[in-house]
Parts: sequence; structure tokens; C-alpha cells
Amino acid sequence: MAFQSRSRHRYTIGEQQVPSVTTILAATRPVETVEALVAWGERVGVETAERIRTQSADRGTLLHQLVEQYLLGEPVDRALIAEVRPWWLSIEPVLQRISEIKLMEMPVYHPLLGYAGTPDLVANFSLGTANQRLTLVDWKSADKEKRADWLSDYPIQLAAYCGALRQTHSLRIEQGMIVLAHPLGPAQVFRFDRQQLSTHWQAWLKRLQQFWQMSEGHPLAADVLHYLSLMSVKRLYTNNPLEGKEE
Repeated sequence: MAFQSRSRHRYTIGEQQVPSVTTILAATRPVETVEALVAWGERVGVETAERIRTQSADRGTLLHQLVEQYLLGEPVDRALIAEVRPWWLSIEPVLQRISEIKLMEMPVYHPLLGYAGTPDLVANFSLGTANQRLTLVDWKSADKEKRADWLSDYPIQLAAYCGALRQTHSLRIEQGMIVLAHPLGPAQVFRFDRQQLSTHWQAWLKRLQQFWQMSEGHPLAADVLHYLSLMSVKRLYTNNPLEGKEE
């Protein structure tokens, strides 16, 4: 597998363009989610909505840079910290529980289901003395705390990455984790065990099928839809994406 290039929305593998996980999720948002986003934009105004989105994206980029520096043992850029200090103070204690990095910001690809993405981190996460689990971590940030039911598609995104990791790496992921930094206190840590990830994997497959049905002109569409139909016949929809490689 050779990634020739990648952008926020698509990856190029060989000569083939492959959609990203986030592109697929955005294209298949439930109607009620789209309507809620439109209503929010109308309520705050177009310019304010765009400013909030830009600030959020910029903050996320800076936090990712700081996290990567910290975990690689590099000097952490103090100028960057100054720009996102409350969020950095929120997330830093979580970083102290991470060890034995296996993968960080590395593209992964599912050749049978036609998608790619870049997980933030796969590493050991300490749950206490001599108790560590190999964990897929996704870093998020917000202006305030979130309830678990406000996480939207984040858990589905984790499951999609798990499925691709299953195809491209021999890593036995034991749990998924969304770490949400916010300026009001310690980061929230949402953990997902293998059974929960399996449930979100089923949701991902449905969204994936919807996407490829909408993209029938894409060179991969027919093959992916055929494989999805085979998965359904073989009852592979219920397979845990953390188990053995699919054939």
C-alpha cells in the first residue's frame, strides 16, 4: 500500500482516489443533524458561524501539533501553548498516561471497503498500576464539556479507523478513546470497549453503503457495494472490527 498523497477529503493510493472517513461521514449525515447545523448557522449568523468553525479548526490543529511534540519527546513550542493554554492544560494530564506509541498520524486504508483515514494515535494507555491497554485515541477540543450523546459521529469515526487498522496493521486494539479538551477543567475521556466499537462498526458500514450508493460513478463503487452485499449475506456486519483480517 503506497499513499501518493492525501488531503483533508481524499487520499490517492497508487493512481486511485479514495474518500476519507470524515468525507463519508459528512456526506451521509442524518437529515436531523443537517437541519440542526443549518438552524444553528441561521441563529448565530453566517459570519459568526464561519468564525467559530475556523477558530475551532485552528485550535485543533495547534493542539495536535503540541500533542505530537510532547509524545515524540521533542521540546514543546511555548508560543503555541500560549495560544491554546486552557486546552493544553486540560489535555496534558492524559498525555502522561500514554506509552509505547505504535502509530501516530499515519494514514491507513481499507482496500475492500474503499476508504482511508489518519488516526491520531495508537499507543498503550495506563488504567492504573501494571494495567495498560492498546488504545486507538482521537483528540478533540471544544469550548465546554460534552455529554456522551453529543459526540455525534466521533465513535463511528473510531470504529472506521479500527476496521482499516485491522487490514493494514497487525495491532490488536483493545479499546477506543475520545479525549475532549476544553478550557473549563480536565479533559473528558470517553472510552469504548470492543463490544461498543463493534456496534459503531455496524453503523459505519451502513453509512459506507449509503455513501457508495450515492457515488455510483466512482471507479470503486461497484466493487465496494458488491463486497458489502457479501458481508451482509455472510453476516459479517456483526463482526468486531478489532478481530482478524477480512478476506
